[in-house]
Amino acid sequence: VVWLRCGDLRLRDNPALHEAASTCDEVSVCFCWCPWEEGTAGGPGAERLQQDWSLQGTALQLLIGEALRGLDGRLREDYGSHLLLLGGDADDPAARRHGARELLLGVLDAARANHSRSATQAVESALYWNRRVEPWERVREASVGTAARAAGHVVHACDGGFLFREPEACPIFEAVGRGQHIFKAFWEGWHRGGQIRKALDAPRKCTPPEAAMVQAAIDALPKGCACLLAEALRRGGGW
Repeated sequence: VVWLRCGDLRLRDNPALHEAASTCDEVSVCFCWCPWEEGTAGGPGAERLQQDWSLQGTALQLLIGEALRGLDGRLREDYGSHLLLLGGDADDPAARRHGARELLLGVLDAARANHSRSATQAVESALYWNRRVEPWERVREASVGTAARAAGHVVHACDGGFLFREPEACPIFEAVGRGQHIFKAFWEGWHRGGQIRKALDAPRKCTPPEAAMVQAAIDALPKGCACLLAEALRRGGGW
């Protein structure tokens, strides 16, 4: 399972998708929309925020909708695959009980159970994502990763949005921490930043899961929390 978020909606130079497609027999591509976890003031990792950084209700939400349509079209055209949309109604208090952790674990558990019934050997399930630096995303990644490992799934956190190979050691952040002016920090850090990460091509193959597995994952999650993007568009669902 590849967990995509805003900033990941592409085939080329997507380390998480590239690694999953290169190593896994089947790949399910998922996008989670849980805005109450994504920079909402007072939420996990955003307790000190005075204003919301969530994308809900902004122009970026509309652009994400267009990007999702485009990505789903490319997945279907290039690989015969599709995009699985996970999330609930942000205005429904009940939906907030099912965040990215619960939804992704539901897909992983359903995939493993569906394959285990017919497999002659042990089935390994794995979750891939591109790391983020926002405090609320780090909190969410830690929560998702801990729960996935506890459930017996393998976790791969990839460096997808970083210019340098070792972003945590980037001198830009070090210089800012010392109180340097932002441009000076950037200029100094750029020249001492180390090896730059090379862009990745789109995967040559990305084998989709069987339709039965996808339906099993949708059925395993609370009603209204999972669907194929194309099916949502056919039903006239708004974004």
